[in-house]
Amino acid sequence: MHFNEIGMRVRGLFVTILVALFASIGFLLDKKLSLQIWRINVQFATVVPIFGIFGTMLFYLIDRYWFHRLLKGAVTHAIQIEKKYRSQLPELSLSDEIGKESSFKPTGILWLVATILVGDEKFQKKGQLHSDGKLEIFYKSMMVVLAVTSVLLAVLGGVTLDKKGDPSFTKREQLTKQPLTPPAPAAQPVGTPTPTPSPTPITPPAPPAVVPPAAPVVPPAPPKN
Repeated sequence: MHFNEIGMRVRGLFVTILVALFASIGFLLDKKLSLQIWRINVQFATVVPIFGIFGTMLFYLIDRYWFHRLLKGAVTHAIQIEKKYRSQLPELSLSDEIGKESSFKPTGILWLVATILVGDEKFQKKGQLHSDGKLEIFYKSMMVVLAVTSVLLAVLGGVTLDKKGDPSFTKREQLTKQPLTPPAPAAQPVGTPTPTPSPTPITPPAPPAVVPPAAPVVPPAPPKN
């Protein structure tokens, strides 16, 4: 019970850190914090899942190859004690029964995932998942999720190529941003007098045109009888 409780605490802490890691990815995507290496612009949100993979490997090492081995040793020793005194106490078979009910044969999607991720010898031979195989699914599936998350973030804009670092692009950008200035006047030789502009003659305004008066209108003569 002691080693089993320690193992559950380790897994609970791992799940808490995993949730916080995905929350930090969302925060970094919102802030758009990035790191530029030469011409490559890498957002921190793309790198965080990679660190999560290393953290998952550490938790997997602590859980399976540390406390879980101590738990298996305690269970094995308890089974030996139960076998020794089974003739005197037939009810003394708790550890043996727990070991029998612990393993199961996966089906469906779980079987497919176990076939890809689990390398436990018992699963490879009998097709049954024991405690070691369950730990492999628990931690290795999280490694796959983190790796896929990092790749998706990189493809969707987490890793970009900075064109401003390209010399040809920089030269074109400078030419497009350079203001258009008129050419400077040619320099005159020393001693040449500067021509002065001639004054423009003032033309007087033309007199208004005289319009002759209109001729009087003569009424027509009355007809003769």
